[in-house]
Amino acid sequence: MASEEGPREGRSVQVRLIGADDWATYREVRLAALADTPEAFSSSLERERAFGEQTWRDRIAAAATFLAFLDDAPAGTVTVLGYEQNHNHGFTGAAHIVAMWVSPPARKRGIGRRLVSAALDQARSAGAPSAVLWVFEDNERAYGLYERMGFRATEFRDSPPGRPDDVEVLMVADLR
Repeated sequence: MASEEGPREGRSVQVRLIGADDWATYREVRLAALADTPEAFSSSLERERAFGEQTWRDRIAAAATFLAFLDDAPAGTVTVLGYEQNHNHGFTGAAHIVAMWVSPPARKRGIGRRLVSAALDQARSAGAPSAVLWVFEDNERAYGLYERMGFRATEFRDSPPGRPDDVEVLMVADLR
């Protein structure tokens, strides 16, 4: 686990790739994310609260999931998936970055940047030519972070089911 001084003196930030044995900590962070910003995820707190240990272990085993820690307390997460070609966006082989979240007390400390950087490094090491992610058009803070990290907006837009006014933008970052 790499440790760095945080933007405020004396604060330690670590970001690490987790394994199946980290399932309980990941569950804690994921449920906190769903409670904090339920509209940002394609799931619900009630649904995921009911998941058993094996479901959490399977999720972790199926993707590269990172947790961020601020002074040893869980502070955020991001997951990197293989990109499914059936999305028809033309980004063959791209990594798909999902489930990005930083806890409210840990925000504005560079943790989001560190999580995205870890996700991009993971995608590069897996040989992905690019990485894609969806971000809500009106989420200026996240949109700006992704642009600073090398993502650019594509022409693809979508809205979650039942939420036609909430527009998501597909962003892509070239990794080569």
